Formats: sequence, C-alpha cells, structure tokens
Amino acid sequence: MVKWNDWDTLLGDIRERESVFAAISAIWRDMKYDEECAAADERHRETMLRWDAIGADVAGLRSAVEGAQRETKRADLLDWLCDIDPSEMHNTARDRHEEGTGDWLIRDNEEFQLWEEQPSSLLWLHGKGMSILF
Repeated sequence: MVKWNDWDTLLGDIRERESVFAAISAIWRDMKYDEECAAADERHRETMLRWDAIGADVAGLRSAVEGAQRETKRADLLDWLCDIDPSEMHNTARDRHEEGTGDWLIRDNEEFQLWEEQPSSLLWLHGKGMSILF
C-alpha cells in the first residue's frame, strides 16, 4: 500500500492539465473549423467560376443559334424573292399596257412626285388592289 501525502496537489495538477488540454482541444477544433471553412470557400469560388464559364458558353451558343436562325430566315426570304422571274411578268404587263394607264399615279399624284425627288426613299406598289407605300 502506498500513501500519498500530496493527494490534493496531484488532483490540482490533473485538473490544471485537463483545463489546458480542453483549451488546446478548443483551439485545435477552431483551427480545423477555420480550415474547413477556407476549403469550402475555395470550392465555392471554383464552382462559381465554372458556372460563370458555363454561362458564357451558353450565351455564346445562344448567340450563335440566333445568328443561324436569322441567316436561315434571310436565306429563305432571298430564295422566296429570287423564285419569281420579274422579266416574264414585266413582258406580260408591257404587252397588255394601255395608253394612260398609271397616269393617276405618275403624273397626277403629288406624293409620288415627292417620293421621286427624295433620295433613298422607298416605293412599294403591289397587287391588283390599292396597296401603295411611299
């Protein structure tokens, strides 16, 4: 059997070491938490950079698709406009021309006269009915 004379001193040392260990443990836990937060922030930053890159790629793709659609519509319009041979229609109309036809527009119409004098102006006459755009 052993007799401890300094039992109170020994218990005080143990309690002191336990409190030091608890403080070190808290510091260690805080450091690990800070490291995990920094790693999570880095992952978040990398993810946001990837999302930005994806967004830029999608915007570029959308722009390319819209450009292709515009070009397709333009090509379709040009095809539609070029399908008609105006010389045949002109020759047919010329053969059927009657003297005085169109005088109401060319000679007697003040708006037509203004159009004729304006540079870069548009005149659109269409069809058998009355569709005029100056």
